[in-house]
Amino acid sequence: MKKTITLVLLAAFLMCVFSVTAIAAMDSASVMEDRSGGRVEVMSNESVVTASEENAEEADYTNLQISPRNEWFEIKPGGEKEFTIKVKNKENESVFTSPRLETMLYGEYFMEEEWITFEPGSAEIESEEVQEYTVTVKIPEDAEIGDYSTQIVFTNDTISTPYLPFLPQPSAIILSINVWEPQKIVIQPRYIHGMVEAGQTKEYQIQIENKGDEAISISPEI
Repeated sequence: MKKTITLVLLAAFLMCVFSVTAIAAMDSASVMEDRSGGRVEVMSNESVVTASEENAEEADYTNLQISPRNEWFEIKPGGEKEFTIKVKNKENESVFTSPRLETMLYGEYFMEEEWITFEPGSAEIESEEVQEYTVTVKIPEDAEIGDYSTQIVFTNDTISTPYLPFLPQPSAIILSINVWEPQKIVIQPRYIHGMVEAGQTKEYQIQIENKGDEAISISPEI
């Protein structure tokens, strides 16, 4: 009886030791799990925390307070728009800023660099000081009608990530311009809906207004 009790206690002790060892191994390394279709590697919590800390260390860029962070305007071809951007230096030392355009990889059209000018062209901003930049947007007469997007970037800082490579730059604002022109021909009503019995006739009136500067010719057809 004593031998049986001793063997049972020894087996229980060995199981506890192996369990603790296995848990420690899981905390320090990735775990391989069998799934249908292959093997899947599951990262431990410690690995995830370490990766997050490394990414936090890499996210080191100039601390600027930029206002506004987004601007949107409607401008006609040949039109012009002026606005102001305020850049405050939150660093403990002076920071050199030089605004430029950075292409956005989404949007209908890319904005041309010659459409936008900055005053001043660059500035050294002392700690806790604010620099105002005057931005002038001039749309050429032959610009395509549509939506344009770009970033106005003030430093060379970038955000590096393998998951979202097209993030906006940290020291930048997003500028969106809708290039449009007013409708020259106005038609009322735009839709006609009614019921007509077979063999009967029904008349509708349509008004066409020319708001342009030149005469136009029309030839209605179905």
